[in-house]
Amino acid sequence: MRRPLRERIRQPEPTATTNTCIASAVNGQLEPTCLDQVDFTGTPTSVKQLLPASPKLASYDAAAISYYFGRWTGSFIEMRGLSQNDAAYNDYGDPFYFGHSTDPLVTIQCQAMWAPCYGHPYQLHIPAKARATGGSDHHLTVIEPGGMEYDWWEFPVYPGAQDIVNGQTLKPQSDGVGSMLTGTGFLSKGGATAAGNLQLAGATLDSELMTGPLSNPTALTGATIPHALMTGYACGGSHWGGNGPIFPSTRANPPTDNPCQDGKGIPEGSRLWLDLTDTQIDALNIEPLAKPILKAAHDYGVFIIDSGGCSQPCASGAGTGIQVGGGGETQQYFSYGNPNPLYSYGSAHGWAHYNGQNVDRYVYDLLNGTVDWTQHLHVLDPCVTLKTC
Repeated sequence: MRRPLRERIRQPEPTATTNTCIASAVNGQLEPTCLDQVDFTGTPTSVKQLLPASPKLASYDAAAISYYFGRWTGSFIEMRGLSQNDAAYNDYGDPFYFGHSTDPLVTIQCQAMWAPCYGHPYQLHIPAKARATGGSDHHLTVIEPGGMEYDWWEFPVYPGAQDIVNGQTLKPQSDGVGSMLTGTGFLSKGGATAAGNLQLAGATLDSELMTGPLSNPTALTGATIPHALMTGYACGGSHWGGNGPIFPSTRANPPTDNPCQDGKGIPEGSRLWLDLTDTQIDALNIEPLAKPILKAAHDYGVFIIDSGGCSQPCASGAGTGIQVGGGGETQQYFSYGNPNPLYSYGSAHGWAHYNGQNVDRYVYDLLNGTVDWTQHLHVLDPCVTLKTC
């Protein structure tokens, strides 16, 4: 006999082991800095894995880097502070929310558009004011008190929607679910990103870069990012690096969801490394918020986890081949009526201001003239992450 739906719904994860760091988080504010001490520490293959002093480079390192930085003129580092109106149309980051038992209990029916879902259906508590990003990806992440992280792509509640209510059924297109306390940062199946990583794994959090009130933040003195970074690229492929994705990407095939039109590129899961030391980075005359990002790229590396934007060739060399930066949490502030700290910081520190129809943002680009990325950025041999070399 077919059981009633209410008996087949996967219930929320138990919260008896509530993590005190997560419990201290306040939605709409900077994340608690203690997250960096508790997340993804359960295995030696996690995103917390330090790289050796001279990691082995891929045989195609120079050719691949030259390809991406020779065909696209954008910066490797770009930090964006979006206004609320800009974010409602153009935000492609990932806001983080912390769910508690007092929040609405909702049912998730993942549609498994392009990857297996965690379960179908399942329930969890989501804050009423939570909103996904305004850009077409509509990313949203909720972290439960016990450390379970729920990521969604095409989450159906975004800017302009009504508050989430108890008993509501929501249907995102794909999800990724795993423990942010004991996991590696990558999933065994599915995911809200193409490579299947948890969103908090590798995110450049505003709380890792700045401190103070959201309306007038300052650079965090001595800031460090103690984990690998995650980034996307314009397009990918298997011309370099084999015929499939590279570990730890969980994509089955093809090697990327946005292949380069000329058949070139590297597959998702590839890991980049910046050869500049901390001392060399400290000596650069650049925006202070960019230095912790560069140091993390040296100490832990940068995983390619998604693709998007234009395929090669981009018109007039516009766009960015490979890029990391900050500003992904924008919507979580606006959901609670608070200012975006990167917008406030950029305005106060002379970042370039772009203002037009549905665009109002402050942007900092660390362009190739300051650091020669073709000389200092490298693609690592896959054996480095596999620990076989």
